[in-house]
Amino acid sequence: MASATPYPQSLSTLVLDSGVSMATPLPTPTPQDFIDLFKTIGRNKHRYTVFSDFVTIAAITLHNAIRKDMVLEEEYLSLIKSYDEPDRYALKSLFQLFIDLMNTAPVDHLGGIYMSLGFGEELKGQFFTPFELSRLMAEMTLAELIEKLKTQPYITMSDPACGAGGTLLPAVSMLISKGYNPATTLWVQAVDIDRVSALMCYIQLSLWNVPAQVVVGNSLTLEVRETWHTPAHYLYDWEGRKKTYAMIEKFRGFMQKIGHVSSPSDDDQVVVEPPLPEILLEPVPTMVTEPPTVEATLPASTPPIESEPVAVVGKKSRKKSDPQLGFAF
Repeated sequence: MASATPYPQSLSTLVLDSGVSMATPLPTPTPQDFIDLFKTIGRNKHRYTVFSDFVTIAAITLHNAIRKDMVLEEEYLSLIKSYDEPDRYALKSLFQLFIDLMNTAPVDHLGGIYMSLGFGEELKGQFFTPFELSRLMAEMTLAELIEKLKTQPYITMSDPACGAGGTLLPAVSMLISKGYNPATTLWVQAVDIDRVSALMCYIQLSLWNVPAQVVVGNSLTLEVRETWHTPAHYLYDWEGRKKTYAMIEKFRGFMQKIGHVSSPSDDDQVVVEPPLPEILLEPVPTMVTEPPTVEATLPASTPPIESEPVAVVGKKSRKKSDPQLGFAF
């Protein structure tokens, strides 16, 4: 009896074992190609279940390729075992097709596919922002933020209702068009209450090498159920980068406060303390008192008492210390 085919440990393994030459030129896929292939997988399952499984499997594959999590690995194996062998390889092909689709430009393809399949309106009442509108919003609001890269090493973005990343990917596109590498100049925090939506965002940011923290939780109640970091977050040591930059900023703020350094940018608002009043610009004249007159009651042989010279403070006078007064005069 032939042994059963072992379950693949990752979708990337399936891609490499598919036997397709990576040098073979393939036509650029379209979202409709994704949908057509998707409809052939798991015909005995609900379409939303298959889509949710695909998103979860792909997200775990990307995460565990860099930072292995055994809880996620167990979830992956339980999901992949629920499909027969032809469907498992179809999932592989679907993942490969999606990688090729995302390789064209940082566009929210998963969000568009999600809405095309009717999952938003039918199941949860979700409506993702059209990518063209998101791109217009990015062009109108992010230009000044990107300009800050001339004076600081990176910028940060936060989306409290990220969906599939439709408002974040246009920012990635703008950075690339300006000649910046998102892996070293952008850090993102994305939050969504729906796990499938958050993982769609995670997949698309990961494939475009964007350092990000994707949180499955509620931005209003600050509930955090899961936290996912993209591969670029680990590969480019963003925990260390943020800590180092925070220390530099604290030191710069301290030096600015004591007036030793100037602001790194003309756009930054710097509080300038008023100068101290210029007082005591000229030395205060010292009052010289005449020595008391000594009555001539001493013997004639006693030499007269001579008073010690008193130093008059001037621009070139030598300061002397009076222990009784406690300060120099």
